[in-house]
Formats: sequence, structure tokens, C-alpha cells
Amino acid sequence: MLAPSAEKTAYSEESALTLEEISDRIATLIVSNLEPDCRITELNLDDNLITGRANLNSFSLIELVVMLEREYDIVLDDQLFLEHVSTVRSLATLVYSKLLPKSAELPIDP
Repeated sequence: MLAPSAEKTAYSEESALTLEEISDRIATLIVSNLEPDCRITELNLDDNLITGRANLNSFSLIELVVMLEREYDIVLDDQLFLEHVSTVRSLATLVYSKLLPKSAELPIDP
């Protein structure tokens, strides 16, 4: 469970999402799209996505960018994505910040 501050809501034109909902969805997308021989059934928010159990390779990372951009109707800058790809939590924070109105964007710390 995320800290109470994570219960803030990101507003897009269509719906309001919490950081926790985004985190859960990202973890689900990663687990459901891993190679069939990978036996992970869930990811913790702070599991390292590259060197940890998910062990995402460069091809998987490209697929993840495309999935996130389609899922949330956003555009992710490649460099910013690479700075935040380490965990589900950091990716969720990046996506969350993209869904906020421009005047309310959160500062992104890798």
C-alpha cells in the first residue's frame, strides 16, 4: 500500500486515477506481458524491473513504453522513461505526473 500522499488523484479528460491504481495497472501490464517462461505472478512496487525478478530486456522496455502510452494516452520522453524505469513505483509516478493538468505537474525525481 502506498503512503497517504499517494492517494492524490491525477485527472485526465476522461477519468481520475490514483497513483496506487496506476501502480497496480503497470505491475499487471508487466506481469501479463512477460515471457511465458518467467514465473512471476506479481511485482512489488519497489522491485527492480531490470536487474530484479522481472529482468526486463531492451525489447521489453520498448513494449512497456508503447503499452503505457496507449493505456494512458500520453507521450513518454525516452530519456525521462529511462531515468524512471527502475521500479513500478517510479514508473507510476512518471505516468501520474503526465496525467496531471500542466499547472499541477509534480516534480519528477529519479
